[in-house]
Amino acid sequence: VVFGLMAAVSVVLTGFTGFHFMLLLKNMSTIEHVEKRDPTKKDQVNPFDLGRERNWGQIFGDNPWLWFIPVGETRGDGVHWETNEAVQANAQDV
Repeated sequence: VVFGLMAAVSVVLTGFTGFHFMLLLKNMSTIEHVEKRDPTKKDQVNPFDLGRERNWGQIFGDNPWLWFIPVGETRGDGVHWETNEAVQANAQDV
């Protein structure tokens, strides 16, 4: 019984962790992901997606020794974030 519960919890947490790593690598919140399900918003490009490496650095910082310790500073001030310049330029052209 205990092994079955442990296995079920492990499967659920593995899926949950994988889903949030996908969100992290796309620099997207859960709410933004749910909004993308709307067919009218499906083709919109995320202006905050800077590429996997820069997205990771924006969340966890530049020091790999502090990535999994809840200390340190992230980039940005919590309100204003770096955007993808190519996406911004395309939006202005349209």
